[in-house]
Amino acid sequence: MSLFKAREWWGTSCGQDEGFDQASLCVSALGNSGNETAMIIVGSHAGVVRVFCPSLPSAAEAPSYKPSDLLIETNLPNPVLHLHVGRFISGSQQYHLAVLHPRSVAIYSLVIRGGNTDHGEQSALVFVYEHQLKRTAYSLVVGSFGGVRGRDFLCVQSLDGTLSFYEQESFVFSRQLPNFLLPGPLIFIPSTDAFVTCNSHFQIDSYRYQALAETSDDVNKQLTSEWSLNIGESALDISCVAHSASEVDILVLGEHNLFCLRDHGTLKYMRRFEFHPRCFHAYRTASEGLLLVLMATDTGTLLVQNNTTLKWSAQLPISPVAISRASLQGMDGVIVLLSETGDLQCCYLGTEPSLFVAPAIEPKPIDYQEAEKELNYLGTVIRAFNDSSSVLMANTAAERELSVTVKAGQHPESRGESEVCYVTVNLSPHSAHAPLTKVQVTLVVQTPLGADPSSHTIPSLSEAYQVASYIMVKNADPQFVWSLEVSVIVSYMTASGIPRLLHSNCQLPLRLVAHPSSPAKEADIKLTLNTNIPVVNLVELFPEFNSSGAGSNILGFSVGSAVVTLIAAKMSTRYRVQSDHVFPLALLVKQLVSRLGHFSKTSDQQIPLKVVSSTPLPLENLFPCIENHMKCRKNVSDLKDELGQLSVQFRAIERRLLTKMKDKKPVPLNQLDTLLYATQNEIINCSRKLDQTFKELEKSQYSLACATELIHTLLRLSEAPPLEVKSFYSAMSPIVTDSDDLSWEDATYAALQFILNANQKRDPLTSKTANEPLVDFVSMKKIITSVLAFMTAEVHSSSDGEGRKPISPIHETEEIEEEPTVPAGSRLAENRVLSANLSHRNRLLPGRPKASSVAETIPEDTSHIETNLAKLSLASSNQKKSEDEILWI
Repeated sequence: MSLFKAREWWGTSCGQDEGFDQASLCVSALGNSGNETAMIIVGSHAGVVRVFCPSLPSAAEAPSYKPSDLLIETNLPNPVLHLHVGRFISGSQQYHLAVLHPRSVAIYSLVIRGGNTDHGEQSALVFVYEHQLKRTAYSLVVGSFGGVRGRDFLCVQSLDGTLSFYEQESFVFSRQLPNFLLPGPLIFIPSTDAFVTCNSHFQIDSYRYQALAETSDDVNKQLTSEWSLNIGESALDISCVAHSASEVDILVLGEHNLFCLRDHGTLKYMRRFEFHPRCFHAYRTASEGLLLVLMATDTGTLLVQNNTTLKWSAQLPISPVAISRASLQGMDGVIVLLSETGDLQCCYLGTEPSLFVAPAIEPKPIDYQEAEKELNYLGTVIRAFNDSSSVLMANTAAERELSVTVKAGQHPESRGESEVCYVTVNLSPHSAHAPLTKVQVTLVVQTPLGADPSSHTIPSLSEAYQVASYIMVKNADPQFVWSLEVSVIVSYMTASGIPRLLHSNCQLPLRLVAHPSSPAKEADIKLTLNTNIPVVNLVELFPEFNSSGAGSNILGFSVGSAVVTLIAAKMSTRYRVQSDHVFPLALLVKQLVSRLGHFSKTSDQQIPLKVVSSTPLPLENLFPCIENHMKCRKNVSDLKDELGQLSVQFRAIERRLLTKMKDKKPVPLNQLDTLLYATQNEIINCSRKLDQTFKELEKSQYSLACATELIHTLLRLSEAPPLEVKSFYSAMSPIVTDSDDLSWEDATYAALQFILNANQKRDPLTSKTANEPLVDFVSMKKIITSVLAFMTAEVHSSSDGEGRKPISPIHETEEIEEEPTVPAGSRLAENRVLSANLSHRNRLLPGRPKASSVAETIPEDTSHIETNLAKLSLASSNQKKSEDEILWI
């Protein structure tokens, strides 16, 4: 034991029962390469990564740990075996963190957002990319392999002696080391471009990177070392220190000796120990150029050695397994220690350092009158910026600076088994003298459509420029496409540094998802639309689908695996859209209404077009989609919980195995290897089930989005109040997104409950039922039916208030039976009268009881509404019509 003690400057504890070794500590700077302040990075076998940046205390304070010293503490899904810092991103000179897991190596980036105060900084460890390993890893080596400059490559040593090389984001090759039994320390020497390790024969071998790369192409070619030296004992660690560009010393820490080798493999000196070393760190002093070695023993003593001479000895506060040297907050030579239990200490040797910091300059007195004037001026600027007229002026200025033209190809191309449509965006700046910078063009489409690429970046724009992306249906049936709109967002910075934003839209061609098909005579789902203008020839509305030859008043569309039939009435102003599947109906109904509106504008109609839906809302098709989506989410949640439990069990077994393998005396594994393999198989099976369940969840999201969009489309075509329809659309959006904490049903249920409480004249914020969580599918079904019933009640109450007589619903079977006995002219007149009357009455939910007040219009029991819906659906499905009756409508 030494008479001297190392002085403690800063310390903390990195968790409990997590496990640490000599590869768990890394001291380096993250982020910009010019950052001179080092950070302490610690990774545990429990998968926890912590990044510390010790702060320098003031002269009056004693050095101690502060909560702000911990920048990041994040849990990774796998144990951390090794940590390294380097330039691992192509085209970037910033330093990133490489984390080695048992079956992968991941690259992370440290992002720090500054704040106004010390505790206002926000740090995040952002995942960049990951390499999956085919073999279980042991250690990681980084360096400029092959003599490259400005980049760092990765080398992963596996438990079976295979070296896998990665050039940043790309895998290069792998090579098996000869004479291998157990993995040992491995380092890279940049000056000689060689790897140095210790094999199972207790020999120090050196392999050139070029030799490893050449023998990887020829498996029959034997790998030979450049030089070899037998040290007669196993090596605990290897390090190298460069004296100059051509002179390097290789330090090898053995169980009983310290060896210093030259770069060509000859022994420079050796020193025998009278103790058991645990870890060491070698470095060269900047002033004298001496080679010093910091060595920690199993008794907690720190030895400072120059060549074979002991220069200093001090007692350490902990028994470390990893030691390093760093420059923290301007203090050079801080010794960083990490114990096996997670104790982290920063110590120094010698006298007390000077921690004096010059005090801040005394600020001048505050002039409150000037401060008030400045506050008033800033308030005026903020109010002017938030003014709608100012926003309009800003948008007008943006349009004067840049013209954006979006055009979608009208003839999709075939790529493999899917159709592809190209969308071009033309950018035309109005001035070439003031170029626009940081121009970013983003294309947004609704799933399952996808844009590739989804965004384009232009550093500087001073002349006309064109970007293009192609849109296609990704990993789904085209029948789940419910919107063909492409939203283009263009953001840029002006020459004066003002950010601008422009929006533009375009419609994709219907041929991207639909193809001509033979029309179907019968269908399970039928939607009827009434118009106030004569029926338009369907061939003129859909000229690109005039290949089926069915006629001018009937067309068939093949949308994925579904067939949709569009029929125009011969003797009335009605259209029918029918199919056996509910999913493609929303898109076809919107396309029909849009093309009718375009046709009425181009044909100079005297009256504006009005389209009204006379079909009840297909809630019987919406509710199964919601129930299926909730079931898939529950399955995903259950599988995630099961996978989490298996992962915890797997990590616990790994820790036990690592503990047993680190013992110097062999001990029995007690069937831990069998338990490890069984747990791994269960994790693989659970992962496969989870992947399949994710696909089912994605399909349920698509079907729910289509069914929801169809409900909104029919609501917009009804006479429901536009404000109520807009609120309902905001509450129950067709964009279905789920997260671990909030599902689509939870958000929709809370929003619909808010609308229902507001309509019932109750305070939505103080109501007890407003914040109740969604418990089951029955509650979701009831809240949707109640809100739609209230909207229907408002339509009926407004119609009765105008003195119009309610019209009872007339089924299609009754109209068809009366057709042969009525002359054509009378039948046409009656149909027009019926269409005019239906435009004043909403038939969304037939069988709704009348109510005199707002509160009474909200049914507590919606069973009668669901019964009537079922009856109507059954009646429509049981009708067997001939072809002439179908064409009549």
